[in-house]
Amino acid sequence: MVGEDHLISELLRSGHEATPAEVGRILSRMATAPLDVRLVRVPGYLRGQPYGGRTLQRRDQSAFVHLVKRVRYDRQWAEDTTMADYLEDLRRAVRQPDAHLLIYARHGEHHAGVIADTDLAVPVGRRGELALPNLLVVYSWERRAIRTGYQFSAMDKVGIPGDARWLK
Repeated sequence: MVGEDHLISELLRSGHEATPAEVGRILSRMATAPLDVRLVRVPGYLRGQPYGGRTLQRRDQSAFVHLVKRVRYDRQWAEDTTMADYLEDLRRAVRQPDAHLLIYARHGEHHAGVIADTDLAVPVGRRGELALPNLLVVYSWERRAIRTGYQFSAMDKVGIPGDARWLK
């Protein structure tokens, strides 16, 4: 049996149709994955931005960078959203029965993505003033972590590659 993380790359490589059990295994893995905490370069417009008792440095944890961007810059989540809240919302999106699952390769990595309804994933009190109707959660099998999650208005506004495979 191929592990959940290798299942994504195997499905992309082989092109075979995913079974319901395989879809379930990928979703289960995503629903328990941690956020990506590797150090990344922080974009200039976010450097020095204070949030939750911390200040974004030149290089900082990927998850913290994404949280600050989604709260302060995109205003998709409310100002007092914590890292734990953000992760909880992303995991709730993955668990939505009507969520869509896709897989794709980009920049040498294999990803699984879930598109869900923001209203069902993010509690009203955590939605920011510019909350959008759809939520994308991106998981990297190489990192064994959720890379990001963000809200979007329509499919033409989200960066899903044209060769992505829709599994659900």
